Amino acid sequence: MKAARPLYALKQAITELMQWYTELEPIKWVVGRQPSFLFPHFTSFIQDNGEEIKFAYLKPEFLLPSCTVFFAEREKDKKEVVVKFVDTYNAEAHRYTADHELAPK
Repeated sequence: MKAARPLYALKQAITELMQWYTELEPIKWVVGRQPSFLFPHFTSFIQDNGEEIKFAYLKPEFLLPSCTVFFAEREKDKKEVVVKFVDTYNAEAHRYTADHELAPK
C-alpha cells in the first residue's frame, strides 16, 4: 500500500507531461535567426594553416549521445557546412576526406 500513492502520482505526472509536450508548438527554424542557447558555443575553428574559420549554426541535423550534427554557414563565403561533434576522432579518416575536399584541412 505504501507504493500506491507514489505510483499514482507518477502516473498522473506522466499523463500531464505527455499532454503538455503534445501541445507545444514546434520550433520554426529561420536561417540566421536561431536562439543561441539551442547550439554549442563553438562558432569557429583554426585550420592547419592558422586561418580561423567562423560559422553560424543554421539547424540541427540529428542529436545522438555519440554524435551530434548541425548544419552551419561559413561567415566569409556563406557556404553551407556540416559541424559534427563526436566522442572519438579518427585523424586519418579526416585527412583522407580533407584531401578529397570533403572536410576542412
